[in-house]
Amino acid sequence: MRYLPGVGKEYAEKLARLGAQSVRDLLFLFPRRHVDYSRRVPIAHLQPGLEQTVIGVLWQATEKRLGSRPGTEALIGDDTGNLRVVWYNQPHIARTLGARGQAPIAVSGRVTLFHGRPVLESPEYEVLDREDEDRIHTGRLVPVYPGTEGISPRTIRRSVKTALDRAADRMPD
Repeated sequence: MRYLPGVGKEYAEKLARLGAQSVRDLLFLFPRRHVDYSRRVPIAHLQPGLEQTVIGVLWQATEKRLGSRPGTEALIGDDTGNLRVVWYNQPHIARTLGARGQAPIAVSGRVTLFHGRPVLESPEYEVLDREDEDRIHTGRLVPVYPGTEGISPRTIRRSVKTALDRAADRMPD
């Protein structure tokens, strides 16, 4: 298992708690469900209550107090408007995104209204090098894997994708 990039001893032990002790086990770690983020919508056409994906430019990302909790607030724009995006209890996202400057970004999640304006709260996100690149967390059917303490769903998805890319063609059908 530790032959996969990004899988060290500690992470391998956490994966073992999910029953994935080898690359083969990781390939057979099936998701509990999928979230449909395949619906790509311009900001001006977002509909509250639906799971949607927006691709735009990250204008800014700042660490803020959101109510009584620390978090990240970002502003994303496309040709049709701007969108407020917030992540509660995740101020580290501001540092991650802020370091990228004005980068293309995809965000996927359920749209809510705040003071009559659409907002994405704690969405999945990916900073894009190219708009047409393969995405893991946004813009498609996104697998939701069983969790364990110390491993985020994003990390499990990335590991399973790496295992699939490297070993799936060697597995008997």
